[in-house]
Amino acid sequence: MISMNEPLCLLFHVYSCMIFRVFDIERVFSQFRLSDLRQQKQKLSRQVRDKEEELEVSMQKIDNLRQDVRRAEKLRREMETRIDEAEAESQKERRLRERSEEYCKQMEQEIERIQQKSMAAGDVPTKSILDSDASKEIER
Repeated sequence: MISMNEPLCLLFHVYSCMIFRVFDIERVFSQFRLSDLRQQKQKLSRQVRDKEEELEVSMQKIDNLRQDVRRAEKLRREMETRIDEAEAESQKERRLRERSEEYCKQMEQEIERIQQKSMAAGDVPTKSILDSDASKEIER
């Protein structure tokens, strides 16, 4: 005959075994979850390292581009300076040419005046005399 305590003990034993099983299952699940979490952490850590490397490469590219911009600006300023110098030289040459043309006109007028004076005086100047007078004026 079974005593009243025996079924209770048996029930308690079964219940405690079930509880231990549940704890074992939870522990296994928690190990799986922990393993999954570790894997996720490793994956995220790799992604962070990859992104940091990408960021570093991007920063280097930005620095290179900034240096290129500085070089281009320097070259632009140099070219502007050269253009300004060329324009100043061109203006100087233009003024010199205008002065030369003006001086040539004055010389031509002076030659005509000399010719008119010599003709008015009755002299018939020869070409060599006119040429020598012109060359003297030009030399002046």
